[in-house]
Amino acid sequence: MAGKVAKKPDNNDSDPAEPVKRRRNASGLLLWLLVGVIAGASFALPTVLLFCAGMVPSLVAWIVDRSRDGHAPMAVGMLNLAGLLPSLLGLWTSGHTVGIAARIMSDPYTWLFAFGSAAVGWALVLGLPKVMETAMTFRNEAEIRRLKGRQAALVAEWGAEVAGKTAAE
Repeated sequence: MAGKVAKKPDNNDSDPAEPVKRRRNASGLLLWLLVGVIAGASFALPTVLLFCAGMVPSLVAWIVDRSRDGHAPMAVGMLNLAGLLPSLLGLWTSGHTVGIAARIMSDPYTWLFAFGSAAVGWALVLGLPKVMETAMTFRNEAEIRRLKGRQAALVAEWGAEVAGKTAAE
């Protein structure tokens, strides 16, 4: 068919319905999260208060991240939880009351550990790709130098024909 124009191949291999699916999945996840918080608050209010306040950086990472794979919320969330865990353990071993939860939340070290570990998660998400790119570049350049040295040794041993050049060139 001469009248048809070939469609330019799209380098973006994502599904056009991906944002709609992500929004639908996100709203379902948010609904289940809200149900879990309400159910948890009815049984363990001090834990839910401390957990919801301390995991704010994870929620922000989940909202801000627009990538399909979702590495930022996972890294930030896991490190944020690791930073919040000592405070949660302190709450659970100290009597598990709202007063103790308020005392723990008034301690600046609680926020330093929880938000500081979330910041380490963000540093990993934002900085590690560049570090890996630099390391791979150095490794590839070293490999190129090694192969060029090997090629020069072969040319010295076998002659210029080995490198694809004729003797006349």
